[in-house]
Amino acid sequence: MIGWSRRRVLRTALSTAAALGSLPVAPIARAAAETRFRRGVNAWPWFSLTREFPAPRTDYGWPPFQSQRPVPTPDDLRRLRETGLDFIRLPVDPGPFLAADAKTRSQLLDMLDAAVTATLDADLGIIVNIQANAATHYWNPDRMVSSTAAPAFDLYRGLVGELAGRLARFQPGRVALEPVNEPAQA
Repeated sequence: MIGWSRRRVLRTALSTAAALGSLPVAPIARAAAETRFRRGVNAWPWFSLTREFPAPRTDYGWPPFQSQRPVPTPDDLRRLRETGLDFIRLPVDPGPFLAADAKTRSQLLDMLDAAVTATLDADLGIIVNIQANAATHYWNPDRMVSSTAAPAFDLYRGLVGELAGRLARFQPGRVALEPVNEPAQA
């Protein structure tokens, strides 16, 4: 991803946005105007730090996230709210979702739904950030979001659309989706 031109970054961001163009915008925009994300904290590595198998394999162990990574409890989330924070930003590595078979992917999506629910139950908003992991050998930004011609761009776009649909079920104005993490700059 080193050496991306601004044009390439813009083209990638716009193509991702176009993929989401079929989603209902008006209710989401209204809800966003009602609630602002003011004070938040990054909740990395809740859905990061994966257990990817070495090349030439392209899959992950189960569970795909390292067991020793810190995962907030409901009490942790409640305490964050008590400190005055009003949202968390949850980076999500898309690799395990894209590598998974249908049953495993469903389990991963349910785990993400549970994280969103726990966050909302603690009276925190949540920004779900799809953050391709450059440290992996296969499911990495070059493969997914380097351009609309990237080998896994369509799969990535499909996952983003699926997540947008799932997140739309939650409280409007308290849940947001960030489909691309801080695209590389030229």
